[in-house]
Amino acid sequence: VMETLPGIRDIISETVRDYIAVTWFVRSDSQVAENTGSAAGLVRGWSDFWEEMRNYGDEIAWHPHLYRRRASGWTPIQDPKKLAAEAERVWNEITSEGWRPVTSRIGESVGSTELMIFLDSTGIKADSTALPGRKRDDGVRRFDWTSTPTEPYHPARCDYSRPPRTLGSGDRIEGEEALGILEIPFTMARIRAPYDPTNDSGGSIKRYIDLSYDPARLADAMKTIPQRLSYLTLVVHPLQASGREIPDGGLVAGGHEVLRKNMRTIMGTIERMGRSPIFLTMAGFRKMWLGEKVEYEEGEFPEEKQKSSEKREKGDERKKGGIKRAGMEGDKAQRRMESRKTGVRADSRRRRQDPRRRRG
Repeated sequence: VMETLPGIRDIISETVRDYIAVTWFVRSDSQVAENTGSAAGLVRGWSDFWEEMRNYGDEIAWHPHLYRRRASGWTPIQDPKKLAAEAERVWNEITSEGWRPVTSRIGESVGSTELMIFLDSTGIKADSTALPGRKRDDGVRRFDWTSTPTEPYHPARCDYSRPPRTLGSGDRIEGEEALGILEIPFTMARIRAPYDPTNDSGGSIKRYIDLSYDPARLADAMKTIPQRLSYLTLVVHPLQASGREIPDGGLVAGGHEVLRKNMRTIMGTIERMGRSPIFLTMAGFRKMWLGEKVEYEEGEFPEEKQKSSEKREKGDERKKGGIKRAGMEGDKAQRRMESRKTGVRADSRRRRQDPRRRRG
């Protein structure tokens, strides 16, 4: 998976032809620990690559898949309290190694009220897991986002999937306090897959916008995006985007050329809507949505504490990448432009060593 990322980053940059910030949701969980010796194995083992991405202004975020190990293999956790307990166990492990991300996305869009309360308690400021309008309870995975709004919200302490309810005029109902964490839902679109039922009265199932989908199907879906939408959350799965793992069914086409075509479709849709896009990490988007000053913020990172305070005060780009805005001046903008033109360094393409044997 990791070896596919530099190429994907280059394609996104060259297709957009502008500065674009990316949030990398890095798998950090018990399955990763079994393979690398640590839940943060992909963060530590590829620290040079992530440092380079931070120089782009990208964000490194937490992406746990909450499973338990059984004799027969890995099994998804369904119990709401056990989801929170497993997340807490993994969180304690990754933070003990010096990494404190400020954004999360739970694998396979699993959610529960107990889990959301835990995420809020850690100081995580934004989560992007919700699938507005979708529900699943098939004996394998369980979530219910049917009452979730399409725009960001602070979850109710009593229900992870929606904001607090009121009596009107802002009056709170007892027990409907809002959590501090901001939930940033996926952008959903009606995208028809070849295997969808032909008698679907809605035309197709609402799905998130994956840049590895068949370009013709994604283009049709983008024509239905309403003008009033204020943001798009786009998704890339590395093995699919690189063409190394294409699921059966015909919805996902995969490969670099598909990624290029779909990025062009996205940019064309924005242009037809007469909009001017700003590309933000999840952390940056949260600040913009809440009316705060947009400034790069990604949380502590392994080895971060070893940097001198003098270097931080001089504006180390690993801490203050941020977004490119109209009127940005000075050598910081110039360094970013040069970084984008040259692409990801070649040495970051060859991280083949076992993370358990690598330092830092």
